[in-house]
Amino acid sequence: MLLFWRKNKVIDNFAVVLADELYSQIPPEMLEKQNIKKLSRRFDKELDRIVIKLRDFKVVNNLSVYGKARFHLTFMERLRDHGYESNLVKEINDHLMVNVP
Repeated sequence: MLLFWRKNKVIDNFAVVLADELYSQIPPEMLEKQNIKKLSRRFDKELDRIVIKLRDFKVVNNLSVYGKARFHLTFMERLRDHGYESNLVKEINDHLMVNVP
């Protein structure tokens, strides 16, 4: 039973770190002020980086369906805490679910 809780902590910490990294690279305030085309390329590049990290994490930690769901919920919650709009958070999460099997 202890391994279950420890794995949850690892998943939660990883989700928070990825959300914090996205926030540090592209804060929500920047989305309102910057040129959309220029920012779009940068945003796509950041999402690709997150996809690669998430794929590696899932393989190394052998995440179950529950673990994947926990990651996505924690990640989305952290992005909302940082001030991203709910629609954008949902789009980011959908992108991750499609690109990371």
